[in-house]
Amino acid sequence: MFQKKTKDHQENRSSSMPFIFGFVSGVVAGVLFAPTEGSKTRKTLGKTIKSFVNDFEDSDTGKKIISNPNVIKASQNITKAVNATSEIKQTVEEKATSILTSPIVKKISKPVLSSLSSSVNKTTGKKFITKKK
Repeated sequence: MFQKKTKDHQENRSSSMPFIFGFVSGVVAGVLFAPTEGSKTRKTLGKTIKSFVNDFEDSDTGKKIISNPNVIKASQNITKAVNATSEIKQTVEEKATSILTSPIVKKISKPVLSSLSSSVNKTTGKKFITKKK
């Protein structure tokens, strides 16, 4: 009997996947083909989502969920993960900048860019522009 419940659960779960995929595809297509600019659409979407979140948080159900210790712990873990990711991103950006601006990389990249420039000019017929410092 337990196996039947598990099988039914798996069938229900797999039958909802096409719906979810179709919904997400529709949202993406709607955003891509929207008549307004992306920045305006994102701003409107952000306001709408904030409104839904605020309404949910003000409801009795929302208050119960938000005050749940597991939800609080998960929220704290997400915040820690976001902060750690931001720190990692900043460190990677700093290291990449220091590598790319090092004298040896500049010395190596100059001939590569000049050879690339000539091949791009020949291929496209347009002038390849590099920043000069």
